[in-house]
Amino acid sequence: MIEQNGENMKKTSIGIDDYKKLIENDYAYVDKTLFIQEILERGTELALIPRPRRFGKTINMSMLKYFFEKTEEGNSHLFSPYKIWQTDSRKEQGIYPVVFFTLKGVKQETWELAYEKLKTVIADEFKRHRYLLDSSKLFDDEKKVFLAILNQEADQVKMEMSLKWLTAWLERHHDKKVIVLIDEYDAPIHMAYFHGYYSHIVNFMRNWLGDGLKGNASLEKGVITGILRIAKENIFSDLNHASNFTMFSEDFSDKFGLLEEEVLALLKDYDMGDKLEEVRKWYNGYHIGSSSLYNPWSILHYIQHKTLKPYWVNTSGNELVKEQLTQKGVFFKEDFETLVLEGTITKLVDEGLVFVSLKKSKEAVWGLLLFSGYLTLASPPVLDGILYSAELKIPNQEILALFQDMMREYFTETFSTSWTGLLDHLVTGNVEAFSEEFQELILDVFSVHDIPKKAPERVYHAFVLGLLASLKGSYEIKSNKESGLGRYDVCLIPKNREKLGIILEFKKAQKEEEDLKVLASSAIAQIQTLHYVTELKSLGVKKILALGMGFQGKLVCIEDKFLSF
Repeated sequence: MIEQNGENMKKTSIGIDDYKKLIENDYAYVDKTLFIQEILERGTELALIPRPRRFGKTINMSMLKYFFEKTEEGNSHLFSPYKIWQTDSRKEQGIYPVVFFTLKGVKQETWELAYEKLKTVIADEFKRHRYLLDSSKLFDDEKKVFLAILNQEADQVKMEMSLKWLTAWLERHHDKKVIVLIDEYDAPIHMAYFHGYYSHIVNFMRNWLGDGLKGNASLEKGVITGILRIAKENIFSDLNHASNFTMFSEDFSDKFGLLEEEVLALLKDYDMGDKLEEVRKWYNGYHIGSSSLYNPWSILHYIQHKTLKPYWVNTSGNELVKEQLTQKGVFFKEDFETLVLEGTITKLVDEGLVFVSLKKSKEAVWGLLLFSGYLTLASPPVLDGILYSAELKIPNQEILALFQDMMREYFTETFSTSWTGLLDHLVTGNVEAFSEEFQELILDVFSVHDIPKKAPERVYHAFVLGLLASLKGSYEIKSNKESGLGRYDVCLIPKNREKLGIILEFKKAQKEEEDLKVLASSAIAQIQTLHYVTELKSLGVKKILALGMGFQGKLVCIEDKFLSF
């Protein structure tokens, strides 16, 4: 138990995704039981509900299993204290056979290993229903197949038919149609795409889900969760009766993730109600339908550790996103500059991700970032043909920090220059060391991304903004803002006004023979002539470093001038 101010408080449920264990062991729980009512009232036979990682998908699916499943001991005690028991939906409790698969652990690096894990997951669910081997309603040949699947001795065709057969046998035995729950259906697909056995996993999933869910007369209701709605790759092409409830939908919008009133109630339970404002900046900002949501994983970690920092970290979950960001050079584009400065960008996104398009289209990455939870909607999306025009932004400080961590890791792994040391040189005014290391970094980055010799000035601008993003803890970083008689390119405003303020101005050589030193000096003159220091001076910054940067292709020259007031 957690003890604070002499009071016993409920344990935080970090890592616990079994609803029964959570309730019976008196862990902290935010009442999401009306998800059950919405599933029943929605009326759809098969619901696909994609949500970002760590948003409570597995615990909600576990809750559905314990609510609907008919058991000898009964599970009404798990629900009677909660909102669902005050509705007519309680009469549906404990009357159905339930099939429940979670695929979140199928993340192997080869098809052979992934297939073995899939067989184990399927066999485990057959073991839960092994009483069917004693059922008088199953034929001997069916029991033989059942036993082969349970013992993982069945061939792939039979494993692909396993879902359909299990539901048929359960309906016959119980004389009741079956609830099918499949959690994190796309976890194996992400890993397969990343490790190169994508076609194998797609073929299996298409057959397994298609045979088990399409036209299945034994199906009462099916609920499928994952991170993405994978479209046009035949996973759900045959399931025309499936209803998709993405983050663009109002349905189920408040059932995954935490509303602010729910977060405030949790914080008060742990005598942390006064922390809401700073918690909001760090963990709020996800928009699903009309609901503004917090990441529950991060909230529970914050309550336990009482430290504001990124908790939404999972290496395997970040692999695909990191690959896309680095391969497409997103870190070095204007869009990324806008995002890290807490601005918005507008992109066309498809509600259903097409994995093949990640290689073919540079724009597909934005849909991946949105539906994975790295970006969020800044305003309601607008349907534009078959796509949506979506205004996107980074949701909160935690995700901004994750972007910065991925950038830091990328630079550390890819380039010889230590970029953290480079930034230390900058903020301490060691311009000579900064210039030398910055030139080395430019050579590495531009050769890797094949940026043209006469690259637009904005490419350098965006690249520098990406580098500076990790300074946001100690500096306010502004770009293209008015000060004095014009607009500076970049300004670093120290939160501690006694530290060095920095103004950066970029100049791109128009001709190959142009003197970069002269160009950089003209940038310094522009900073002074147009009084770009006005904003820093008005904020009480006494020490200011003016940096002029002259670029030509992969070459840079930096001139500096220290100003004191």
